[in-house]
Amino acid sequence: ASSANKNLRSWSQLVLLRVIEVIIIMGVISLGSLSNTVISSYILWGSK
Repeated sequence: ASSANKNLRSWSQLVLLRVIEVIIIMGVISLGSLSNTVISSYILWGSK
């Protein structure tokens, strides 16, 4: 029972790491698109 518990714990830690990884990647992607939008709008306003 204890070994099964340990396996479950390490598995849930792996899943947690994957979820955190995905959240970080999504955050980086959304930050990148946000900065792209800001830069392009800045260029648009600058050219006026």
